[in-house]
Amino acid sequence: PPPAFQSADGATRIAMHYKYALSKGFELFPAAPAMIIVEDDLLFSPDFLEYFEQVAPILDVDESSFLVSAWSDNGYKGKVDDPYALRRTEFFPGLGWLLPRCLYLGELEAQWPTAHWDHWLRSAAINKGREIIYPQVPRTFHNGVRGTFMDQGTHNRYFRDIAYNQNKLLSWKADHTSVS
Repeated sequence: PPPAFQSADGATRIAMHYKYALSKGFELFPAAPAMIIVEDDLLFSPDFLEYFEQVAPILDVDESSFLVSAWSDNGYKGKVDDPYALRRTEFFPGLGWLLPRCLYLGELEAQWPTAHWDHWLRSAAINKGREIIYPQVPRTFHNGVRGTFMDQGTHNRYFRDIAYNQNKLLSWKADHTSVS
């Protein structure tokens, strides 16, 4: 790694890594219309890719949309029940999300922050009032308990009780969605 990377704090290293990986990914795959970004400590629902395949086209036709996420901060076990329901928020939830090429290359890459990239994506200056589409029932589960900003207590407080779809028979091929 470059010397600047080695001496940087965790938030700076993570932001630098994301920018490098996103820019390199779009360079290596010039025909890719978007990229799905995941972390190494996520578990995926059986319909994870199908969810993105079916929901991503909304970004092409709805100018009020910004990104698609697989995560729901409010997707608590016993509180969510409609695996096809979609929600919208201006608060970037992350944890498995789809980034359109045109958004990254046209707006985000040139101004990517040097730290706390996720907080930056949540800012009004960046999302410009556009909303993130996410499922009522999450399609990822945060399984990591150790990391730069994670320990067992933090995991238990924010992630332990989140549900995620585990139904292998669920399919997005039929139109079951409602957005609210």
